Amino acid sequence: MEEIMISVPYGDFVDGVQARADLDSIRAMITEKQAFCSDSIMAILGIPIKDYNPFEEKENA
Repeated sequence: MEEIMISVPYGDFVDGVQARADLDSIRAMITEKQAFCSDSIMAILGIPIKDYNPFEEKENA
């Protein structure tokens, strides 16, 4: 099946790539427990909420 091609202005393409990189960085910071966010933000980023405990390291210390 042939893929459909669309034309996008280069500036919009670059903005999209930068936005994706920002989201990847934010997701990494949260999953590595370097930052905390609400459950709704975690859901938007696709991070499993049930597996995340920001106080886990403090409880084990």
